[in-house]
Amino acid sequence: MFTFAMTCILASCANPGKDAKKGPKPPQPPAPVVTPLTPILGKVVVVNADLKYVVVDFALSRQPTPGDLFGVFRMGMKVGEVRINDLSTAANFAADITAGEVKAGDEVRKD
Repeated sequence: MFTFAMTCILASCANPGKDAKKGPKPPQPPAPVVTPLTPILGKVVVVNADLKYVVVDFALSRQPTPGDLFGVFRMGMKVGEVRINDLSTAANFAADITAGEVKAGDEVRKD
């Protein structure tokens, strides 16, 4: 009986992983691309046409990065462009007017 038990134990040790799957592992799927659902969107709150700058409120949006170029839209039509500069307080960012005529209430967003 002892010999029979030892034979069974040795037989199972001689074939480790007998039940394991053979062959290469399947390839991993590519990592998903994450795109933000909320675009950067702001509203012009102050305009200084003489010094060609505006203050844009981004309170309900992601914050822009200094140097970003944005289109300025009024009633769906592009009326100008602004470039965000380093001056900001909370959600309000200063931007230089680079093209067009900007008025308070205009929408600021990527083209």
